[in-house]
Amino acid sequence: MSNPDAYIREIDSVDKELKRMNIKIKQLRAQKKAKQELLYKYMVKNKIEKYKNKTISSVRPKECTHRKTEAQKKEESIKIFRDAGIENPEEFYLEYKEKLKNKPDKERTIESFIQKKKKESAYDPFLGF
Repeated sequence: MSNPDAYIREIDSVDKELKRMNIKIKQLRAQKKAKQELLYKYMVKNKIEKYKNKTISSVRPKECTHRKTEAQKKEESIKIFRDAGIENPEEFYLEYKEKLKNKPDKERTIESFIQKKKKESAYDPFLGF
């Protein structure tokens, strides 16, 4: 028989471990970035295109990009829709955003997924097993 308390403890344990690992990964990425910047400066200063397996383009610091806010995206989308000749661009935008959401089908439940998996693993007369 299943024990839901054990499941919850296991889920919590995995979540804590993921959090610890993400913190470590963040530190390692920062360390890598700092070393890449130093290597890039060295390569530029000494006019080196490639050193061992690293090219100057692979260690070049990336430009900081700023993301658009949701309001900016909405404003630009509505302007594009209006320019394209859509009659009610605000309403069209709302419908468009709704369609982009990844909503699961109402018919797709865990039970239907399990039943589908069982059917897939059934006997195949072509393979003979």
